[in-house]
Amino acid sequence: MNITSLGVIDIARFIKVDLNDNSANELRMLKDGAVAYVSSYTKLSKEKLDEHEDLTIAVLIIIAEMFENRTFTVESDSINPIAKSILDLHDHNF
Repeated sequence: MNITSLGVIDIARFIKVDLNDNSANELRMLKDGAVAYVSSYTKLSKEKLDEHEDLTIAVLIIIAEMFENRTFTVESDSINPIAKSILDLHDHNF
């Protein structure tokens, strides 16, 4: 599955949340933010992201982290190590 075909139902199942109108809107917003983050991190266009199915996992992990940590303060400023390792594989920041 590529990032473009990743829908709110898939995301809701991944993070184990009941889907309703409010959560669907929030999940769409989180997906947009996660995709923008992955695109910025890797320097790949959104179209190029779809060529790498493993980046879908990174997007899901980042969405889950965003959903779980919706507070202003954080205990750690590090990215999830699995998401980081996937993103590093596609990092084009030379």
